[in-house]
Amino acid sequence: MYKVPKIITTRFEIDGNRVRQIAIALPKTGAVYPGFRAGDDGYVQAGGTWLEWIRDPIQIVPGGTGYETVTKQNNWTTGISYQYNSTGRADLVAQGGLFYICKSSHTAGTFATDLAAGKWAVTPWTASAANVTTNGTVTTWDAAIDNCLMTYSGIGPWSATNPTGWRLPNMFEATSIMTLNTNGPSINSTVFPNNAAYTHWCSTTRSASTTQAWFLSWDNGWASYQAKATAGLMCRPVRSLFVS
Repeated sequence: MYKVPKIITTRFEIDGNRVRQIAIALPKTGAVYPGFRAGDDGYVQAGGTWLEWIRDPIQIVPGGTGYETVTKQNNWTTGISYQYNSTGRADLVAQGGLFYICKSSHTAGTFATDLAAGKWAVTPWTASAANVTTNGTVTTWDAAIDNCLMTYSGIGPWSATNPTGWRLPNMFEATSIMTLNTNGPSINSTVFPNNAAYTHWCSTTRSASTTQAWFLSWDNGWASYQAKATAGLMCRPVRSLFVS
């Protein structure tokens, strides 16, 4: 049985697509340094810091966590009919070196005009012909870490020389925004909208089997572990605002 650590959270502050989690007291998970790869819990050794999260999952990964691509994952092309529906299925395109997710069904005209009209939302991820057909909504543990080592809003990825950069959260951090008095989702949907009914990777390796890592579900508030090579889980980037 996984035990959630004692957490003190005073408030959330929303700043665009970022949410600051103010005044929290989180211990380190105990993951052994140096961990299993750069960007995992063992390398990062986060604990006792204020956090900043990506707020809306649509802007987390190509396709958007919780947003399943319909049929099109390709370079944007004028005249194409792009689709979005209320269940969160949407088309994904690459344009100008970035990924965009469709927010309103439409026939493409001029990209800049369609974007200004709110028909597309940009993700933090760079796009190329090589990776535009890779759906980032479901991913392995290694891919989740890679996806969260991102540059977004002028802030680069976590590294030993940039300890406040974006990264995949550890198990204690992920559980700290879970709300156990709600279900579907078990997270504050005002602060964190558009949450997927899927499990999300944590950067913490399971000590009893180092080929497995912890995950949790913000849909119904439970946690477990899975083989790191398993595809089908999602991710939400976080960063430390201060490093203790």
